[in-house]
Amino acid sequence: RNGRIAYMVKDSQGHWQIWVANGDLSSAKKLSHGRYDSGWAVWAPSGKQFAFDSNRTDPTPNDSHQVNDVFVMNTDGTGVKKLTDSKGISGDAAWSPKGSLIAFDADRGNPKGFSAIYVIRPNGRGLRTLTHPRPPMSDYKPRFSPDGTHVVFIRERGTADFGPAALFTMHVDGSHLHRLTPFSLHADDSDCRRT
Repeated sequence: RNGRIAYMVKDSQGHWQIWVANGDLSSAKKLSHGRYDSGWAVWAPSGKQFAFDSNRTDPTPNDSHQVNDVFVMNTDGTGVKKLTDSKGISGDAAWSPKGSLIAFDADRGNPKGFSAIYVIRPNGRGLRTLTHPRPPMSDYKPRFSPDGTHVVFIRERGTADFGPAALFTMHVDGSHLHRLTPFSLHADDSDCRRT
């Protein structure tokens, strides 16, 4: 609403960090710091918070077992709160239109990396699983419809990027799953806007 943007830039140590600035990149301010990646920030509908991804909770970031969590923070960089469980990779956060829910994908520590879609309230309560893909399927990149009643997401065969993938929709409670595109289309990411 105020024309400010959030973006990510690698710091001098090679870690992604979150910045905010005016639309012309004036008054830029770095919000995240540290020897870990933080990025992929998405604005809350109120404009008062971000949801973002970070591997700051990974106790051993250089081993093969990766930990990445979804966090929220105020738009001045204060009030950082972890929402997910640090059991594997959680990311791709998306706010519901009224700001009452955050959707994300997570593998919940699955050793083969298979991922599903979840929602949680911004206070970290009310975690619900929306999808239950059967291996080798994985679900990624949830986005809410403008009225908040549906979620669109990607279902991919396997866990490698650019595998056969299709767009699906479902009700926000996880019911009425519906495939929109063939897997041969290799769909990736989506967004829903009222026009």
